[in-house]
Amino acid sequence: MDIVRRNIPNALSLMRIIMIVPFIYALIYENITGMFLIMITILSTDYFDGFLARRWNATSDLGRILDPLADKICVAATGIVLVVLRGFPIPLAAAMILRDIIILMAGLYLVRRDFPIPVSNNIGRATVGVFAACMIVYLFRLNFLKAPVVILTVGMLILSLVSYGRMFLRTIRGQGI
Repeated sequence: MDIVRRNIPNALSLMRIIMIVPFIYALIYENITGMFLIMITILSTDYFDGFLARRWNATSDLGRILDPLADKICVAATGIVLVVLRGFPIPLAAAMILRDIIILMAGLYLVRRDFPIPVSNNIGRATVGVFAACMIVYLFRLNFLKAPVVILTVGMLILSLVSYGRMFLRTIRGQGI
């Protein structure tokens, strides 16, 4: 496989991190069209980086770190701006950021001790998706959906922490991922 194809998934993850700047700018200046287009680009790169890495067998340790890091940066930055500009619940934003910090610290612990780097699981991906939906509800002021999506997000946060906690414990106990 050529070097370009091998690096496209990581380039997409990096692009997602870079795109958060114009996204926040569009949000601050109420550019709904720009916000929507950039959000679609961010969500598309999130999907395609993993899809292409698996399809082309181009997964890498860098990709296993860069992809979730890009997710965490996008979620944290958007969550903070939504708290300030759209009344997003501070405890919910803090809980999501704390969850991501815990996952990041557990991952760093595993890397430092030469354990295999686990990939995100379906519960983690679903949690990010539900949290993204929650942020979209606040982004576009879909007030009638706020209560149910917040409740669903809290449930998914708890479920993902339990899931990743179990994965972490199995990994350090040598039972695999």
